[in-house]
Amino acid sequence: MKKILWKTSLLSLLLILLMLTAFWQGSASACYAADENTASVYLTISENGSPVTGKDGTLLAHVPVTISAFDLAKYGLEEYRYGEEPTVLHLLIRATEQYYLGRPMTPEDTETDAFHVTNSPGSLYLKHFWGHDENLMYFVNHEYPLRSSGIGATADTIPLADGDVIDLAMFSSWSFRNHGQFAHFSIEELEVLTGEEVNLTLFTIPTAGVSSGEQGTPSPMTRESIRVSRDGGKTWVWKAAETDASGRAVLRFAAPGTYLALSGPSYAGYQDVAPAVSAITVTGEALADSAGCVDFSLERAAETPAKSPAKPPAAEPKPASSQQAYRIGKVTGVRLKAGTKAIRVRWKKVAHATGYQIQYSRSKSFRKHVKTLKLKKCPKNGKKISKLKAKKKYFVRVRAIRKAGGRTLYGKWSKVKAVKVKK
Repeated sequence: MKKILWKTSLLSLLLILLMLTAFWQGSASACYAADENTASVYLTISENGSPVTGKDGTLLAHVPVTISAFDLAKYGLEEYRYGEEPTVLHLLIRATEQYYLGRPMTPEDTETDAFHVTNSPGSLYLKHFWGHDENLMYFVNHEYPLRSSGIGATADTIPLADGDVIDLAMFSSWSFRNHGQFAHFSIEELEVLTGEEVNLTLFTIPTAGVSSGEQGTPSPMTRESIRVSRDGGKTWVWKAAETDASGRAVLRFAAPGTYLALSGPSYAGYQDVAPAVSAITVTGEALADSAGCVDFSLERAAETPAKSPAKPPAAEPKPASSQQAYRIGKVTGVRLKAGTKAIRVRWKKVAHATGYQIQYSRSKSFRKHVKTLKLKKCPKNGKKISKLKAKKKYFVRVRAIRKAGGRTLYGKWSKVKAVKVKK
């Protein structure tokens, strides 16, 4: 009898321990999820002055997005990891998956016109985005993002925080950088009662100084039209209001609902403008008298705005199909051989390459102490890198370069290889 009671007590104790372990694991998981680095931001993606519509029908105008610092390795972009916070790169990947592809991205997608990433970490360059070419720009919180004075920041190095506003604008005009504008309203999101005034001031920041890493100064946009939609961009009142001499416009709404107010798409005094967006929530009872309110009897179906006039750059114009005509492959077959305070690097030749770059560092992430060598060809016996520190581990990667169509194209970096230098 005592033996049975002892076994029963032992079994009970084991069950209690299992329950406590499960509870501890669940609590740990919950704490981990709560502590995961995330940011709730707002995203607008436009093309030639109007927000684009996602594959799921979402108009990408001030869309709220919660983004985490997920692992970039599954996209083949682990080298672009920057700190522990989510970045603009994380945001653009998620947006591409949800609104453009309608499925998870793969490493192969990062070399297509959906999302083509080139250049090294800290200098990330989007050669293609959502079927568009590299003729695009993004602002963060209505400013051109700078990494330091006179140097622009790239998507992989811009950390995101709650409340950030990201505007990515694509243009057909190749000279938009010289005369383009990024517009924004004084108020991006507000809640009012029916009949209450919504006072919006329309500002713009020019893109002209971006090439030299300068921040533009906001100025009011006067005598410009404001359009309003009450159904997520399916229909619009195209000229719901007009800004005055100070850039101010007043809107009133007779019925409760969720409204979008945007600038443009055409402008009296500007061209190539990324639109301003304000999300307005109206509550209260519908008004019997709608005088002075936005007149929705004038709303019409969404139109495809006229393309911005394409003005070729001063250099050789880019052919319309150049992204298909000019490509450069990824370097493969990288091999390292350690020598006395030296490394010999060999790799497979890439078709159409007019040169190569070799980067080596003692940092696996290539964040510091990085040195770059440029070669005009793939040496038959490889390239010897000398004057290295003995008994130290070095990381090496190689990429191809191609000069074509008046431009320099960079292939993706090879897989990182490591070797320990001899005495």
